[in-house]
Amino acid sequence: MSTGRLCLQARYNQWMDERLYAVTASLAEAVRRRDLGAFFKPLHGTFNHILLVDRLWIGRMTDHPCHFDSLDQELYRDFEQLRTQQRETDADLLHRVRALTAHDSLPASTTSA
Repeated sequence: MSTGRLCLQARYNQWMDERLYAVTASLAEAVRRRDLGAFFKPLHGTFNHILLVDRLWIGRMTDHPCHFDSLDQELYRDFEQLRTQQRETDADLLHRVRALTAHDSLPASTTSA
């Protein structure tokens, strides 16, 4: 996969995360915490999962794997803290992808999810 495509995907990831948080920021906490029957139950659980997976990918890119108890682990209970951490992680991911060159290769562990 070209580094240009990876940059495009990282920028899209960052943009979409910002949109998701913007849309849900005005919702009451109880609404964000309500079990919607989705795989990660409430919206807050889904957002925690998105952050967790982004951090897993950064760990794979840097060959410093992250370890979590489960894919539905709650990393941050507070919505604004979760949002801030997602912003920082998205920026870190984009920075790392932009730093790649055509000669770089991702660790073999990134080839399978």
